[in-house]
Amino acid sequence: MTAQLQPLGAVTGYQHPKCYAGGDTNCSPKISREHFISKTLLRQVELNNTAKVAGLKWQEPETFRLVPLDGLASHILCERHNHALSPLDDAMGRFFEAIGECDRALRPSAPNLAMGCRGFSGVDVERWMLKCIIGLAASGNIKHCELKPECVDLLFGRIDWPEHWGLFFESTATQPIYHFGSIRIETLIDPAKSLILAAKFGIRGLPFYLCLGRPSDPKSIGIWRPSAITFRTGKREETLSLTWDGTKHGPVVILDRIGTYDGPPPNWKEWEQTG
Repeated sequence: MTAQLQPLGAVTGYQHPKCYAGGDTNCSPKISREHFISKTLLRQVELNNTAKVAGLKWQEPETFRLVPLDGLASHILCERHNHALSPLDDAMGRFFEAIGECDRALRPSAPNLAMGCRGFSGVDVERWMLKCIIGLAASGNIKHCELKPECVDLLFGRIDWPEHWGLFFESTATQPIYHFGSIRIETLIDPAKSLILAAKFGIRGLPFYLCLGRPSDPKSIGIWRPSAITFRTGKREETLSLTWDGTKHGPVVILDRIGTYDGPPPNWKEWEQTG
């Protein structure tokens, strides 16, 4: 079921100056610390309450740094809007964990159990990605860029996503997909306008795009809003089903396991593998 993200109760009529969602004049007086990458996900990759990060505005290029989890939060949402968006963090945490479970279930050493299927709201996965990009931009952790003004309304479901905006599964790459236990985010920016056009997400190795505009050739990006992602090896399958609230969507993505690999993906850059 897709999460309802409107703040509960009567409209407050107040717009907090530090809340990026305050355009609906429905803020609470107190600002909160929002993790632009959900704390639910950070807890799955943390070590001693820290996360290894790279690529933020204040970091040296091509360097990792261990950062306390609370250091990956900023005062960008009031408590009321922050609480309203919390279902997206829960949904993405479950999705992230399920990808890892599918990978483990298809390893040669795994027991031969019955085929599995897990259901998720594709709308919520898509909106979590948008929430992440808005948070990175609002907190100043992306250099010199802006978002289209309708992005906040898309996040809260106040307007509908235009066709071929939103989530794509990249299916045009010729290289194998390597599973890894972390998150990669890369923004694609129009340098002339300093405008974020899309973002590329690696979620445990699965390659997604979030397009904030209609690509000139959507098929060149991949599969728009897939109805499911199925992992296969031999006769064994594990499926992540994605629902889209009755709107248009694409076919199932099929991923065939062709081997096992342990260590940083070999297609990462050297500094990423050794950092």
